Amino acid sequence: EECAGAPPQVDLDKKVYKKVQGLDKMLACGEVPSLKGCKKLVVKGKVVLEAGTTFKGEVSVVNPTDEWRTLKAGTYSDETVNLDAEEVDKKGEEELKEMVKKLQVESK
Repeated sequence: EECAGAPPQVDLDKKVYKKVQGLDKMLACGEVPSLKGCKKLVVKGKVVLEAGTTFKGEVSVVNPTDEWRTLKAGTYSDETVNLDAEEVDKKGEEELKEMVKKLQVESK
């Protein structure tokens, strides 16, 4: 679905992308994402876009951490992508390992 000649609404996090360095970091792969068929793109937080990224419809990309996170190449359509989700899984895994260690120590 084309956007009927109307450009997409792009809302970038002002704290991160107000300066050119932020945009340079976001587009470090050297390729601007495809916005063909995109109505609205919202980027909150420090996000690096991989080459080959396409946005369609209304997409939000959210990184609640203070570190730069990479959005993997692919097509994102009418969705919200939370780049913190992977870290939460890793953190949960680490906590689980610590609990197992404690249990093993206590049971000896």
